[in-house]
Amino acid sequence: MKYSLIYSIVLFFTLSFTAYSNDRENISLDDGIVTFKGGIVEPACTVSSESEYQIVDLGVISSNQFHGVGSHSIKIPFFIKLMGCNKSIKDKVSIIIIGDVNNNDKRLFSITDQQNSASGLGVALFNDEGEIIIPNKFNKYKFIEENELKLKFKASYLATKENVIGGKADSVVWFVFNYQ
Repeated sequence: MKYSLIYSIVLFFTLSFTAYSNDRENISLDDGIVTFKGGIVEPACTVSSESEYQIVDLGVISSNQFHGVGSHSIKIPFFIKLMGCNKSIKDKVSIIIIGDVNNNDKRLFSITDQQNSASGLGVALFNDEGEIIIPNKFNKYKFIEENELKLKFKASYLATKENVIGGKADSVVWFVFNYQ
C-alpha cells in the first residue's frame, strides 16, 4: 500500500508536469501584424470587340503628296468604343496610347522598322478636337455618349523630313485606360 501511494503521488506529479509542459507549447505570443489594404472601385468599362483589334487603313499615298515637314495625308477617322460603363466613371477616365515614338518628331508614332519601310514621316493621332495626341502620355478625354462611350480619333501620316521616301508605312499602338 505504501508503494501504491508513492506510485500514485509520482504519477500525479508526472501527469501534472506533462500537462503543464504541453500548455507551455501552446502559449501564443504577439509576433506581428498583418494589415489588409484595398479599395472598391466602380465597375470598369469593357472595350467592344469591334474596337479591341482594329486596323485603320491610312491608304496608299504618293510620296510627292507631301510638301515638306509638317505636311500630312488625309485624316482618317476611327473610334474606340467602351461598353458597360458606369455614368459616374465618365469624368474619371484617361487614356494612354503607347507606341514607338518617331525620332524626328516626338508627337508622332514611328513607322514600324521592316524591310522596305517608308521614311521621312510618322503617324499622327488626333482627338476629336483636332489636337495631336502625344504618345505614351495619359490624356483626359471627353466621351461622346452615356453607357456606350465612344472616343473619336483621326489618324494621318505626317512628314518629318523634306523628302518622304516610299515604302511600307505601318505603325502599331496600344491603348490603356486609367480609372481614377
